[in-house]
Amino acid sequence: MGTDWFRPISLEEALELRMTYPDAYLLCGATHLMTQPRTALSQYTRFIDLSRVEQLYGCHTEECVIQVGAAFSYARAADFLASTVPAVAQACRSVGTPQVRNKGTLGGAVALSLPNADLPPALLAVGAEVVLTSTVGSRVLPIEAWVCEPSQTSLQPDEIITALRFPRDQGPQAYHRLGRRAAFCFPEVAAAIAIDATLPSPYVRIAMTVGTGAFRLLHAEQFATEALSMMGTEPPEEIGMEFYGIVEETLAAHSAEIPEVVRTSAAAVAVRTLQEVWSDGDHL
Repeated sequence: MGTDWFRPISLEEALELRMTYPDAYLLCGATHLMTQPRTALSQYTRFIDLSRVEQLYGCHTEECVIQVGAAFSYARAADFLASTVPAVAQACRSVGTPQVRNKGTLGGAVALSLPNADLPPALLAVGAEVVLTSTVGSRVLPIEAWVCEPSQTSLQPDEIITALRFPRDQGPQAYHRLGRRAAFCFPEVAAAIAIDATLPSPYVRIAMTVGTGAFRLLHAEQFATEALSMMGTEPPEEIGMEFYGIVEETLAAHSAEIPEVVRTSAAAVAVRTLQEVWSDGDHL
């Protein structure tokens, strides 16, 4: 049996192909294929290459939202979002090698939905949204509603990820990871924290990758939000120590399979990230 390879040049053509061949493998930067065994792709007989679809490279800024096309490379996204969504920009700079950052795309990262990759905690912390388009229209999903289970998403057989959306005018943000050399290595621990300053009272959003999962730490969020409202922009040392303990306890409750050494390392990374965000919050 042969292999069919399609390279549409417009979004309309891509969506028609997607509807006609819902079992086709979608790709754009295709950097993840370098790490896949040949047998993993042998089940596919059709591929749709989206790299020539111009509409997937666009970007625009609305009153409250920044939208970037799904074909934005990590490198381009890191530059474009550096001043507006710095947590995501920092996560993009942490991905792989320069070659991977220049070819890999945001849409690909979201489509693969690998929970231990660099982007998931940053996307969770900033409240990102995924734009999904089919021949009948578009819909927008919060990133938390996107992932059903690890590597399983809410993408329908006739849909293509066309863009990611990020809230504008938020407060300070930061992202830190802990692990081996970034090239082709997922972080062992990663933390992203963003202060949502668009609300009547600033709210701290915290997400982490620990082991094989990315998730928000709601208890730690509540503690940090209350501490921010009481202490302003100069957190005393005891706040950091208490925050450290809350993060460690949350991770222990989240999964008994997380070793103690990983929990303590993760808590330390979370404290470092919070300190960076908090010290940059003098304009709140």
